[in-house]
Formats: sequence, C-alpha cells, structure tokens
Amino acid sequence: MSLFYAVLSLVINLVIILAFMLIIRKLTLWYWQIDRLVKGIEDMNELALLVLQKDLEEKKVTVINIPTNREVELTIKEYLNHPNKKSYKLK
Repeated sequence: MSLFYAVLSLVINLVIILAFMLIIRKLTLWYWQIDRLVKGIEDMNELALLVLQKDLEEKKVTVINIPTNREVELTIKEYLNHPNKKSYKLK
C-alpha cells in the first residue's frame, strides 16, 4: 500500500510541476508577444516620422500651428475684455 501512495505522490508532484511549467511558458509567450507588439509600434512610429520628414523636405506637407488650450483661453479673454467686440479681430 505504501508503494501505491509513493507512486501516487510522484504522479501528483509531476502533474503540479508540469502545470507550473505550462503556466510559466504561457506567461513568457505573452510577454514576448507584447514585447514584439511594442517594438512593432515603435518601428511604425519611427517610419511615420521618416515619411513625414521626407514629405516636409519635399514641401508636400505644410505645418499648421495649432493653438494650445491656454492660447485659446487668452484669446477668448481678450475678446471678452475688448471694449468694441465687433471690431475685434481674432488672430
């Protein structure tokens, strides 16, 4: 009977070890997939910047100065404080 328990204990220990190995393998696969995804996104961003730089050099693209929220807020305050709102020109 004690041989049966020894074999059963050995089988249970092997199953537990295999389960942990599978869990660790799955986690490392997820890590490598995420790492490759991040690396791919970084490569795409770098490529997009190179294309944009080339287009800027060839004058295919014009850069538009988009105002920040602070600049818009200041412009609205200037408009509201201006004595003659009809003659005020937005920048």
